[in-house]
Order: sequence, then structure tokens, then C-alpha cells
Amino acid sequence: MFKHISIIYRPPNKTHEETVQYWKDVHNRVVKSRLPKLRKYVGNFPVQSPQSDVKQPGGGQQMQCDAIVELHFDTLEDLTAAMTGSAWMSDERKASSTKFMDYTRMTYVVMEEVVIPLDKN
Repeated sequence: MFKHISIIYRPPNKTHEETVQYWKDVHNRVVKSRLPKLRKYVGNFPVQSPQSDVKQPGGGQQMQCDAIVELHFDTLEDLTAAMTGSAWMSDERKASSTKFMDYTRMTYVVMEEVVIPLDKN
């Protein structure tokens, strides 16, 4: 499985709650209708503030963002074709994206998923 994973930050004029609600109510439908061969679509939303007292054992810093979005495809070719296709590049999809994300801060990575089976004990 190949994934396009985006780190999303809201625009300055939106709250975190508005960003999440727009993604859940509107944007996900726009995306699903424009990505051929999309196998799975996941939105991950922080449940702890980075300023919270919860610390990871062993160190590390908690990331600050409004969402991490995953687009899953069977092959790298399917992912590339979908993300460069005219449906994805449409004005409607771009307009929807700008309503809940700050493109100047958004970052992404393309990854291959490796699943490690868990022992059943």
C-alpha cells in the first residue's frame, strides 16, 4: 500500500474545530469523488494540545498540527496518476482545500506501508 500523507495546518482565520468539521462534512466528499483508485482515506486529528503535560517516555516533542490526512493506493503508479490528474487539479478541489488548510504551511510525504503482523498470544 502506498500513501500520500499530508500534515495540515488551518488558515489563520479558522479554529481547529472549524477545520475538522469542514473536512468531515464537506472536503472528504470532494476528494473521494476526484481520486480514481483511492483505496482508503483517513483523517487523523489531535486530541491533546502540544502544550499539555503528557510527555513521551524517552523524549521527543509533540507535533503541532490540525490534521494528518492519509490517501491510500495499491500502487505508486496509481497514487501518482491520481495526484497529478485533472480531477485532482480541479478548481473545485483546490477551492475546497483552501477553505480549511494553509497551503503555505502544509507538508506531505509519499510512503510505502509495511505491516508487521502481531503475534496472537
